[in-house]
Amino acid sequence: MRIPLYTILLLALISVQANAQGLVSGVVKSASDGSTIPGATVVVKGTTTGTVTDLSGAYSVNVPGGSNTLVFSFVGMKTLEVAIDGRTKIDVSLETDVIGIDEVVVIGYASTRKQDLSVAASTIKIGDNNKGRPASLGNLIQGQMSGVKVTQSGDPTAEAAISIRGKGNKAAMLF
Repeated sequence: MRIPLYTILLLALISVQANAQGLVSGVVKSASDGSTIPGATVVVKGTTTGTVTDLSGAYSVNVPGGSNTLVFSFVGMKTLEVAIDGRTKIDVSLETDVIGIDEVVVIGYASTRKQDLSVAASTIKIGDNNKGRPASLGNLIQGQMSGVKVTQSGDPTAEAAISIRGKGNKAAMLF
């Protein structure tokens, strides 16, 4: 039995098309109030391909062939896996993940649970050993945290210089 060359090429083209998923887009919303979620992560499961939702909660991700699941996640929300099943538009609603505020630590570029943290972390509560009203952030943390040095210039209108373990980085303190 002899199969014409164009039949083989046609079958090859069909198999390539079946493997290529293409562009999938949609909107990520909160299940509790229906508001959009900017900054949510959308990743193709099993790959490093992904994106982050824009200010209106919209996303668009190029799905490689052979992949059929998108993973949606956001801090404070339950992670959701959704099968693509050939769809090009997938809108999802993420549910709130109830966790205690003492369990999450924001470390400037990511977040982690307090029990998984492997470095020193300090917390200052406004009421702790603080009589009266502090004039500034520097006055509030002065002498309260190890590794943090607060120096005043003597000028009452000048900001305090905050140094963390020798690095003068005020932003690291605030975030």
